[in-house]
Amino acid sequence: MSFNEKTVKQLFKDFIAELDLKKGDIIKRDHFFRWFEENHPEIKSAAISTHFLIMSSNEPNRTHYDIDPHGKDDLLYQINCQNFRLYDSISDPPPIHKEK
Repeated sequence: MSFNEKTVKQLFKDFIAELDLKKGDIIKRDHFFRWFEENHPEIKSAAISTHFLIMSSNEPNRTHYDIDPHGKDDLLYQINCQNFRLYDSISDPPPIHKEK
């Protein structure tokens, strides 16, 4: 789904870039929902929730979605259901992808 010529995936990335997060910085799930509500109210909360699954490298349920095999969707690392940080390819486990 595309909004203003950008996909929800791209909007997630735009939001992260806007925050200028540093390695280890934690962002709360609610912060994403507030940002989308303020900046893109046309996007439903279910779409945002789905993109947490897609964009969290360690989320087992992401295999049910179309994940980029080259790592473009490996944006976040889920600490728990409410807290995330940027995925770190050096220190985090390999992202969960569909098995071939």
